[in-house]
Amino acid sequence: MPSTNAPSWTKIKLDEDLKQYLKHQAVDNGHSLAQEISERLERSRKLDERGPVPSKRPP
Repeated sequence: MPSTNAPSWTKIKLDEDLKQYLKHQAVDNGHSLAQEISERLERSRKLDERGPVPSKRPP
């Protein structure tokens, strides 16, 4: 049975400045551009799954 976590290809459009930023971050982190994007999206998903952050407004 195939793994449900197997990578799959997805094409996305990025503004050139964002792409360059992510490329530089990938190099700094020792990742490929694809790995950098994937890890950032995974971190974002985990934050979303934790639910909303409580408001820090004074009572």
